[in-house]
Amino acid sequence: MSEEFCINAGRPNAVIRIACCELESFYLADLAAVEQGLGITGIAKRQTHQKFRTPDRLGSPSQELKKLTKGQYQKINGSRAIGLHLDTENTRSHSFKMLVEALRRINVEE
Repeated sequence: MSEEFCINAGRPNAVIRIACCELESFYLADLAAVEQGLGITGIAKRQTHQKFRTPDRLGSPSQELKKLTKGQYQKINGSRAIGLHLDTENTRSHSFKMLVEALRRINVEE
């Protein structure tokens, strides 16, 4: 059905992605970006912990990120700051990996 909307809108090559989880799982998959974006040290070394190796499985990534950063993370400003440093080659978050791949396909097709 959604592909039909894209075709009717003149965008037959559009890629449809629906974010079902919180974007914070992307950030928890790249704790080095969290460190850089928020200016916090000592967080990246936790990347080897089980919950940060597969952050898409966490129930509330935003709460986990707030706890990890001792309240320094705020949704809008934190996302803007961290997003600048995200590693697009990072595959710890499957949903992030799928988003990046879709964006790359769009870029190649246009």
